[in-house]
Amino acid sequence: MISDLDEAKHQVEFRRAIIGCIRLHRATLSGVRWSDALRRSVETLRALLGRIWGAFAQIYAARTTGWEADSANPGYLIRRARHAKVRVPYHLAPDFPADRTLDDLTDLALAIRTIGQGAICLSGSSTFWEALRIVADVDFCEYVPFAVVKAKDPLLRRLRALSKTISARAFCTGAKVYDINGLPLSLDTVHDPAAVFRAKLDFIAPLTHDVVEATNLVLPITKGEPADPALKLSYALQEAPISSGTWVPRELLDPLAIGRYADWLQSEVRGKWDSDLIKAAKRGLSLARITGHAEHGDRLISILQTGTGLIEVALEARAALIPEIEKLVQSRPDIGQPLMKALRRTTRKLNGEITARRSRLDRRAERTNNESMVSLKDTLILLLRDISEGVRDGA
Repeated sequence: MISDLDEAKHQVEFRRAIIGCIRLHRATLSGVRWSDALRRSVETLRALLGRIWGAFAQIYAARTTGWEADSANPGYLIRRARHAKVRVPYHLAPDFPADRTLDDLTDLALAIRTIGQGAICLSGSSTFWEALRIVADVDFCEYVPFAVVKAKDPLLRRLRALSKTISARAFCTGAKVYDINGLPLSLDTVHDPAAVFRAKLDFIAPLTHDVVEATNLVLPITKGEPADPALKLSYALQEAPISSGTWVPRELLDPLAIGRYADWLQSEVRGKWDSDLIKAAKRGLSLARITGHAEHGDRLISILQTGTGLIEVALEARAALIPEIEKLVQSRPDIGQPLMKALRRTTRKLNGEITARRSRLDRRAERTNNESMVSLKDTLILLLRDISEGVRDGA
């Protein structure tokens, strides 16, 4: 077993390694030419990250019931849900959905995936469900091996079938497909699966204690090809692959991909903290976790759990579902009416929570909801400052 002293040393190494990833990514963006020295730096970082994340995963699995380290894929931990295994990046594990919620989410994922030979991943802020407790929507990203698409042509048939889904498990409200240039294609008339660069499916789905909008971003990819352009449409570090098999569509240890993700998160935080502070805070939480700044991440969670901003966003998201469900009540009352009742229960629960939080804030003379929002921004500023200083100083 690794000692506390060794673990602290690994934490320092981890921060330095992530800073190295950010610096390498920025160097390649600035036009630095690839050289043997640069390639050696990438491989050195890859090996270091594998050693550190592999050790972290083993420590976490040894200390936490229900988790096991994935020895074949360093940095991943494995959780077993009701009908599937889930591989979770180490840095997401402490905030990941608990058993009942995870069972709901994996069952939903299996219901809305296109083909069984792929891997559908829980993505984005839903991976922080246990910490945030309230989410606006649920995002999935599904990787489909292009060899399967070409050999059996199931993708278009399945996309068309999913676009007509009306069931107690999920109700599809939209399906779009795009070519490699981002131009929309007609799902009804496109016949060549090779023409589909990505697809996006939108659903309304009931969970055990919630009703949410769920999306599935479908990406056909070439297995074993890290330069596949479709891979730039998402980030492995914010995804937890769900499958009954062993295929993991993306590795965690690519230093340039890590640097690109960390830089994207920083730009998202800066770009959204004036227009959408709650989204900026969620991006900041991801940034804190991937860069090893646990103190800032924990602070963001504490503020989000006590303030009302997260619930207000969730209520807006649930209200946006009403028009589609009302149409369903008219056309399919057997599906629409139970869904509307479930949505009303969810809305009442969220309104009850927002009332309780406002009451608790009012009782604390030193703390108002506006001050909570200011605290969010202050924490984000400190996080960005610490990362920038690390990049500047190389540590």
